[in-house]
Amino acid sequence: MIHRSLALRLGLAAFATAALAAASIGCVRTIKVPGECDGGSVIVVPTEPLHAQALYVLDLDRGAVNLAGSYAGIINRLHGALALAGVVVDQHAVLPLYGGPQDKPVLVWGTPAEGAGDLSATLGPLASSGRYDGPLAGITAESSNLALIAGSLDAATLPPDISPDQSRPFYSTPKDIFLIVTIAPTRRLCALTDDACRLGGMSPVDAFSSTTGDGRAQWLKLPGGTYPKKRVYQVFITTSEAGETATVMRARCGSMAGFPKGLLDVIEPSPDSYYVALAAELGKQGWRAERLDLCETVSALGDDALKMLGARIAQAASQ
Repeated sequence: MIHRSLALRLGLAAFATAALAAASIGCVRTIKVPGECDGGSVIVVPTEPLHAQALYVLDLDRGAVNLAGSYAGIINRLHGALALAGVVVDQHAVLPLYGGPQDKPVLVWGTPAEGAGDLSATLGPLASSGRYDGPLAGITAESSNLALIAGSLDAATLPPDISPDQSRPFYSTPKDIFLIVTIAPTRRLCALTDDACRLGGMSPVDAFSSTTGDGRAQWLKLPGGTYPKKRVYQVFITTSEAGETATVMRARCGSMAGFPKGLLDVIEPSPDSYYVALAAELGKQGWRAERLDLCETVSALGDDALKMLGARIAQAASQ
Protein backbone atom coordinates (compact mmCIF):
# COMPACT_ATOMS: atom_id res chain seq x y z
CA MET A 1 0.00 0.00 0.00
CA ILE A 2 1.34 3.41 -0.95
CA HIS A 3 0.02 6.34 1.00
CA ARG A 4 -1.67 8.95 -1.17
CA SER A 5 0.38 11.82 0.24
CA LEU A 6 3.57 10.01 -0.83
CA ALA A 7 2.48 10.01 -4.46
CA LEU A 8 1.66 13.70 -4.22
CA ARG A 9 5.03 14.54 -2.62
CA LEU A 10 6.93 12.60 -5.27
CA GLY A 11 5.14 14.41 -8.07
CA LEU A 12 4.06 13.05 -11.42
CA ALA A 13 7.48 12.81 -13.04
CA ALA A 14 9.09 10.81 -10.22
CA PHE A 15 6.08 8.65 -9.39
CA ALA A 16 5.65 7.83 -13.07
CA THR A 17 9.02 6.08 -13.08
CA ALA A 18 7.62 3.40 -10.81
CA ALA A 19 4.46 3.24 -12.89
CA LEU A 20 6.40 2.76 -16.12
CA ALA A 21 8.45 -0.01 -14.56
CA ALA A 22 5.32 -1.72 -13.32
CA ALA A 23 3.73 -1.39 -16.74
CA SER A 24 6.20 -3.88 -18.18
CA ILE A 25 4.62 -6.65 -16.13
CA GLY A 26 1.10 -5.29 -15.91
CA CYS A 27 0.02 -1.71 -15.34
CA VAL A 28 -0.83 0.03 -12.09
CA ARG A 29 -4.22 1.27 -11.04
CA THR A 30 -4.79 3.53 -8.07
CA ILE A 31 -7.85 3.00 -5.91
CA LYS A 32 -8.72 5.51 -3.20
CA VAL A 33 -10.06 4.00 -0.01
CA PRO A 34 -11.02 5.56 3.33
CA GLY A 35 -8.09 5.95 5.67
CA GLU A 36 -6.50 8.04 8.36
CA CYS A 37 -4.37 11.19 8.07
CA ASP A 38 -5.38 12.97 4.86
CA GLY A 39 -8.51 10.90 4.27
CA GLY A 40 -7.32 8.44 1.70
CA SER A 41 -4.70 5.95 0.64
CA VAL A 42 -3.67 4.56 -2.72
CA ILE A 43 -3.56 0.84 -3.36
CA VAL A 44 -1.43 -0.19 -6.30
CA VAL A 45 -3.18 -3.05 -8.06
CA PRO A 46 -1.55 -4.98 -10.94
CA THR A 47 -3.84 -5.00 -13.99
CA GLU A 48 -3.46 -5.77 -17.66
CA PRO A 49 -2.49 -2.48 -19.34
CA LEU A 50 -4.05 -0.92 -22.38
CA HIS A 51 -1.74 -0.20 -25.31
CA ALA A 52 -1.30 2.95 -27.39
CA GLN A 53 0.52 4.15 -30.46
CA ALA A 54 1.41 7.84 -30.65
CA LEU A 55 2.51 10.39 -33.23
CA TYR A 56 4.00 13.70 -32.09
CA VAL A 57 3.79 16.54 -34.60
CA LEU A 58 6.39 19.14 -33.58
CA ASP A 59 7.32 22.54 -34.98
CA LEU A 60 11.03 22.06 -35.68
CA ASP A 61 12.02 25.41 -37.13
CA ARG A 62 15.37 26.82 -36.02
CA GLY A 63 13.81 28.53 -33.01
CA ALA A 64 12.82 25.10 -31.73
CA VAL A 65 16.43 24.37 -30.79
CA ASN A 66 15.53 26.02 -27.48
CA LEU A 67 12.31 24.00 -27.27
CA ALA A 68 13.87 20.55 -27.64
CA GLY A 69 14.02 19.92 -23.91
CA SER A 70 10.46 21.15 -23.40
CA TYR A 71 9.15 18.96 -26.21
CA ALA A 72 10.85 15.88 -24.76
CA GLY A 73 9.64 16.83 -21.28
CA ILE A 74 6.01 17.05 -22.41
CA ILE A 75 6.24 13.67 -24.12
CA ASN A 76 7.90 11.96 -21.15
CA ARG A 77 5.47 13.45 -18.64
CA LEU A 78 2.47 12.50 -20.76
CA HIS A 79 3.73 8.94 -21.05
CA GLY A 80 4.16 8.87 -17.29
CA ALA A 81 0.61 10.12 -16.83
CA LEU A 82 -0.67 7.48 -19.22
CA ALA A 83 1.20 4.76 -17.35
CA LEU A 84 -0.38 5.90 -14.10
CA ALA A 85 -3.77 5.66 -15.82
CA GLY A 86 -3.08 2.15 -17.12
CA VAL A 87 -1.92 2.84 -20.70
CA VAL A 88 1.45 1.82 -22.12
CA VAL A 89 2.70 3.64 -25.23
CA ASP A 90 4.19 0.85 -27.32
CA GLN A 91 5.37 3.00 -30.23
CA HIS A 92 5.76 6.73 -30.74
CA ALA A 93 7.33 8.77 -33.51
CA VAL A 94 8.02 12.41 -34.36
CA LEU A 95 6.78 14.19 -37.47
CA PRO A 96 7.84 17.78 -38.23
CA LEU A 97 4.86 20.12 -38.38
CA TYR A 98 6.29 21.76 -41.51
CA GLY A 99 8.81 20.89 -44.19
CA GLY A 100 10.81 17.79 -44.86
CA PRO A 101 13.78 16.48 -46.82
CA GLN A 102 13.33 15.87 -50.53
CA ASP A 103 10.05 17.83 -50.54
CA LYS A 104 7.99 15.35 -48.60
CA PRO A 105 7.03 14.89 -44.94
CA VAL A 106 8.79 12.05 -43.13
CA LEU A 107 9.04 10.56 -39.67
CA VAL A 108 12.32 11.84 -38.21
CA TRP A 109 12.54 9.83 -34.97
CA GLY A 110 10.76 6.97 -33.30
CA THR A 111 11.05 4.33 -30.63
CA PRO A 112 11.45 1.44 -30.17
CA ALA A 113 14.19 1.45 -32.78
CA GLU A 114 17.80 0.30 -32.87
CA GLY A 115 19.34 3.76 -33.21
CA ALA A 116 16.68 5.97 -31.61
CA GLY A 117 18.93 7.62 -29.01
CA ASP A 118 17.84 10.44 -26.70
CA LEU A 119 14.90 12.42 -28.05
CA SER A 120 15.94 15.80 -26.67
CA ALA A 121 19.45 15.42 -28.08
CA THR A 122 18.00 14.44 -31.46
CA LEU A 123 15.52 17.31 -31.78
CA GLY A 124 18.12 20.07 -31.45
CA PRO A 125 20.13 19.12 -34.56
CA LEU A 126 16.93 18.48 -36.51
CA ALA A 127 15.72 21.99 -35.71
CA SER A 128 19.05 23.64 -36.45
CA SER A 129 19.22 21.95 -39.88
CA GLY A 130 16.78 24.48 -41.34
CA ARG A 131 14.89 21.76 -43.22
CA TYR A 132 11.76 22.31 -41.17
CA ASP A 133 11.56 26.12 -41.00
CA GLY A 134 8.47 26.35 -43.16
CA PRO A 135 6.03 24.35 -45.25
CA LEU A 136 7.03 22.38 -48.30
CA ALA A 137 7.10 24.20 -51.64
CA GLY A 138 3.61 25.04 -52.80
CA ILE A 139 2.01 24.09 -49.46
CA THR A 140 -0.08 26.62 -47.54
CA ALA A 141 -2.12 24.38 -45.22
CA GLU A 142 -1.25 24.18 -41.53
CA SER A 143 -1.85 20.44 -41.21
CA SER A 144 -0.52 19.29 -44.58
CA ASN A 145 2.32 17.18 -43.16
CA LEU A 146 0.01 15.41 -40.73
CA ALA A 147 -2.65 14.72 -43.35
CA LEU A 148 -0.11 13.26 -45.77
CA ILE A 149 1.68 11.07 -43.22
CA ALA A 150 -1.45 9.90 -41.41
CA GLY A 151 -2.73 8.43 -44.64
CA SER A 152 0.51 6.54 -45.27
CA LEU A 153 1.59 5.19 -41.88
CA ASP A 154 1.04 1.72 -43.28
CA ALA A 155 4.29 2.27 -45.21
CA ALA A 156 6.15 5.07 -43.36
CA THR A 157 9.61 4.15 -42.07
CA LEU A 158 12.13 5.83 -39.78
CA PRO A 159 15.41 7.28 -41.13
CA PRO A 160 17.99 4.60 -41.99
CA ASP A 161 20.37 5.74 -39.23
CA ILE A 162 17.64 5.05 -36.66
CA SER A 163 16.10 1.96 -38.22
CA PRO A 164 18.36 0.19 -40.76
CA ASP A 165 15.53 -2.11 -41.87
CA GLN A 166 13.74 0.05 -44.44
CA SER A 167 11.57 -2.79 -45.68
CA ARG A 168 9.23 -2.68 -42.69
CA PRO A 169 6.99 0.25 -41.66
CA PHE A 170 7.62 1.69 -38.21
CA TYR A 171 4.10 1.28 -36.86
CA SER A 172 2.58 -2.12 -36.27
CA THR A 173 -1.09 -3.07 -36.47
CA PRO A 174 -3.55 -0.99 -34.39
CA LYS A 175 -3.58 -1.27 -30.60
CA ASP A 176 -6.20 0.10 -28.19
CA ILE A 177 -5.86 3.79 -29.10
CA PHE A 178 -3.96 6.07 -31.48
CA LEU A 179 -2.79 9.38 -30.04
CA ILE A 180 -1.77 12.39 -32.13
CA VAL A 181 -0.21 15.31 -30.25
CA THR A 182 0.55 18.49 -32.18
CA ILE A 183 2.70 21.13 -30.47
CA ALA A 184 2.57 24.55 -32.14
CA PRO A 185 4.59 27.32 -30.43
CA THR A 186 4.39 29.96 -33.18
CA ARG A 187 1.75 31.56 -35.39
CA ARG A 188 -0.35 29.29 -37.62
CA LEU A 189 -0.03 29.42 -41.39
CA CYS A 190 -3.72 30.22 -41.82
CA ALA A 191 -7.09 30.18 -40.08
CA LEU A 192 -9.22 27.06 -39.99
CA THR A 193 -11.77 28.40 -42.47
CA ASP A 194 -9.27 29.91 -44.91
CA ASP A 195 -9.03 28.37 -48.37
CA ALA A 196 -5.26 28.24 -47.82
CA CYS A 197 -5.78 25.69 -45.05
CA ARG A 198 -7.77 23.22 -47.14
CA LEU A 199 -6.37 19.71 -47.44
CA GLY A 200 -6.84 18.03 -50.79
CA GLY A 201 -9.79 20.30 -51.48
CA MET A 202 -11.40 19.52 -48.11
CA SER A 203 -11.68 21.62 -44.99
CA PRO A 204 -9.42 20.38 -42.15
CA VAL A 205 -12.53 19.39 -40.21
CA ASP A 206 -13.80 17.24 -43.07
CA ALA A 207 -10.34 15.82 -43.77
CA PHE A 208 -9.83 14.69 -40.16
CA SER A 209 -13.36 13.39 -39.69
CA SER A 210 -13.78 11.23 -42.79
CA THR A 211 -14.84 7.69 -41.91
CA THR A 212 -15.27 4.35 -43.60
CA GLY A 213 -18.65 2.69 -43.86
CA ASP A 214 -18.13 0.98 -40.51
CA GLY A 215 -17.18 4.15 -38.64
CA ARG A 216 -13.38 3.95 -38.73
CA ALA A 217 -10.91 6.76 -39.40
CA GLN A 218 -10.55 6.81 -43.17
CA TRP A 219 -7.76 9.40 -43.05
CA LEU A 220 -5.55 7.25 -40.79
CA LYS A 221 -3.92 4.14 -42.25
CA LEU A 222 -1.69 1.69 -40.41
CA PRO A 223 -0.52 -1.81 -41.28
CA GLY A 224 -3.56 -4.03 -40.99
CA GLY A 225 -6.13 -1.24 -41.04
CA THR A 226 -7.19 1.78 -39.02
CA TYR A 227 -8.95 2.70 -35.77
CA PRO A 228 -12.59 3.26 -34.85
CA LYS A 229 -13.19 7.01 -34.54
CA LYS A 230 -13.66 6.71 -30.77
CA ARG A 231 -10.15 5.26 -30.48
CA VAL A 232 -8.37 8.17 -32.17
CA TYR A 233 -7.41 11.02 -29.85
CA GLN A 234 -5.99 14.34 -31.08
CA VAL A 235 -4.37 16.80 -28.68
CA PHE A 236 -3.25 20.28 -29.71
CA ILE A 237 -0.77 21.95 -27.35
CA THR A 238 -0.44 25.48 -28.64
CA THR A 239 0.10 29.11 -27.87
CA SER A 240 -2.98 31.31 -27.76
CA GLU A 241 -4.94 32.12 -30.89
CA ALA A 242 -6.91 35.09 -32.23
CA GLY A 243 -6.93 37.60 -29.42
CA GLU A 244 -3.90 37.66 -27.14
CA THR A 245 -1.07 39.99 -28.11
CA ALA A 246 2.57 38.99 -27.83
CA THR A 247 3.05 41.40 -24.92
CA VAL A 248 0.11 40.00 -23.00
CA MET A 249 1.15 36.42 -23.71
CA ARG A 250 4.70 37.04 -22.55
CA ALA A 251 3.47 38.57 -19.31
CA ARG A 252 0.97 35.77 -18.69
CA CYS A 253 3.36 32.93 -19.45
CA GLY A 254 6.31 34.55 -17.68
CA SER A 255 4.29 34.86 -14.48
CA MET A 256 3.59 31.12 -14.27
CA ALA A 257 5.54 29.18 -11.67
CA GLY A 258 8.09 26.91 -13.27
CA PHE A 259 7.76 28.39 -16.75
CA PRO A 260 11.15 28.36 -18.55
CA LYS A 261 11.72 32.07 -19.19
CA GLY A 262 14.06 31.34 -22.10
CA LEU A 263 11.09 30.13 -24.13
CA LEU A 264 9.62 33.64 -24.27
CA ASP A 265 12.02 34.43 -27.11
CA VAL A 266 10.88 31.51 -29.29
CA ILE A 267 7.11 31.31 -28.81
CA GLU A 268 4.40 33.64 -30.05
CA PRO A 269 0.61 33.81 -30.18
CA SER A 270 -1.22 33.31 -33.45
CA PRO A 271 -3.52 35.99 -34.87
CA ASP A 272 -5.36 33.22 -36.71
CA SER A 273 -7.51 30.65 -34.96
CA TYR A 274 -6.84 27.12 -36.12
CA TYR A 275 -6.32 24.48 -33.45
CA VAL A 276 -8.81 25.86 -30.94
CA ALA A 277 -11.51 25.83 -33.59
CA LEU A 278 -10.40 22.48 -35.03
CA ALA A 279 -10.62 20.75 -31.64
CA ALA A 280 -14.07 22.20 -31.06
CA GLU A 281 -15.40 21.22 -34.48
CA LEU A 282 -14.00 17.70 -34.34
CA GLY A 283 -15.57 17.28 -30.92
CA LYS A 284 -18.95 18.29 -32.29
CA GLN A 285 -18.66 15.45 -34.81
CA GLY A 286 -17.94 12.86 -32.15
CA TRP A 287 -14.15 12.76 -32.47
CA ARG A 288 -11.90 12.95 -29.44
CA ALA A 289 -9.94 16.19 -29.67
CA GLU A 290 -8.86 18.89 -27.25
CA ARG A 291 -6.49 21.80 -26.94
CA LEU A 292 -4.09 22.60 -24.08
CA ASP A 293 -2.24 25.86 -23.51
CA LEU A 294 1.47 25.45 -24.22
CA CYS A 295 2.62 27.83 -21.50
CA GLU A 296 0.59 26.05 -18.85
CA THR A 297 1.77 22.66 -20.06
CA VAL A 298 5.49 23.47 -19.70
CA SER A 299 4.99 25.28 -16.38
CA ALA A 300 4.36 23.84 -12.92
CA LEU A 301 0.70 23.60 -13.90
CA GLY A 302 1.58 21.01 -16.52
CA ASP A 303 1.79 17.99 -14.24
CA ASP A 304 -1.86 18.19 -13.23
CA ALA A 305 -2.97 19.07 -16.77
CA LEU A 306 -1.14 16.08 -18.24
CA LYS A 307 -2.28 13.77 -15.46
CA MET A 308 -5.91 14.64 -16.22
CA LEU A 309 -5.27 14.29 -19.96
CA GLY A 310 -3.77 10.85 -19.39
CA ALA A 311 -6.87 9.81 -17.49
CA ARG A 312 -9.14 11.00 -20.31
CA ILE A 313 -7.09 9.15 -22.93
CA ALA A 314 -7.17 5.99 -20.81
CA GLN A 315 -10.94 6.24 -20.53
CA ALA A 316 -11.23 6.57 -24.30
CA ALA A 317 -8.97 3.56 -24.82
CA SER A 318 -11.13 1.41 -22.59
CA GLN A 319 -14.47 2.22 -24.20
